[in-house]
Amino acid sequence: YFIKSHIDSVAINNRQGAYIATKYLLDCGHRHLGHIASSVDITNFGERREGFMKAVSEVPDCDWSEVRTISTQDGAYVDMSRYLDENPKLPTAFFADNDIIAVSCIRALKEHGYSIPGDVSIVGFDDLPMSYVTSPKLTTVRVQKEALGGRAVVRLLEKIEEDDAVSEVITIGTNLIVRDSVKLL
Repeated sequence: YFIKSHIDSVAINNRQGAYIATKYLLDCGHRHLGHIASSVDITNFGERREGFMKAVSEVPDCDWSEVRTISTQDGAYVDMSRYLDENPKLPTAFFADNDIIAVSCIRALKEHGYSIPGDVSIVGFDDLPMSYVTSPKLTTVRVQKEALGGRAVVRLLEKIEEDDAVSEVITIGTNLIVRDSVKLL
């Protein structure tokens, strides 16, 4: 979805996904949250930040901090390692902008002696295959990829058949997939 263009788009409901992930952390008793935010400025990550912020703003006794990382496996690992080398007071739980960042940060946390979810809980976004095979299995937000593709094809056929001049932005919802990376406080 591109805000400056009048084109049809089928998009992920990033705000909803980040909101439900953050709300889950809050419902599990976490009040000291961290957002592992990508340093890459793209619409999806900005919308995910908005969802995170909406959820934490609804809980008066919640505080939060932000860690910025590159959104690649190596970049997120290096950036989180640098952050951990400074011996910060860690939140009890993190929401990461995507699964690549989450899994890479889990690696850095473990190498610095932290237990997931014993010491720190973490939730990702995208439900990539790696989220199921990492240890612990990553709680994450599932993006309905088949629905995104299917709805895009339907809309394309509508445009071809009807010569439709209206542009639509269709938003597909997400689901939280609860696995093993979040501790109930």
